[in-house]
Amino acid sequence: MTLFQLAPIFGQITPPKELGALQGARGAAGINIILGNIVNLFFAAAALAFVIMFLWGAVQMITSAGDKEAVGKAKGKITWAIIGIFLMALSFFIFQLIEDLTGFQIFV
Repeated sequence: MTLFQLAPIFGQITPPKELGALQGARGAAGINIILGNIVNLFFAAAALAFVIMFLWGAVQMITSAGDKEAVGKAKGKITWAIIGIFLMALSFFIFQLIEDLTGFQIFV
């Protein structure tokens, strides 16, 4: 029995409606949607990490009570958070440049 003969027995497999735009996308369009979702998820996680690190450094600085070592650690956290968000902004602009040069939309 081949796969086509099994279809009447088991029925037809269709993707769930929750997939939305990905449902009819095939080939490059499907890859575009998947990559766009991955990149958007990455940027959202980076923004959340920035907020957490920045607030953590701020709270650490407030609670340091003038201890120079604790203030230095807090400044380091805040500095690395700012460097990280700057690098994320830079990568966003690089993605925009890639979109403009290739016509392949990354942010859907």
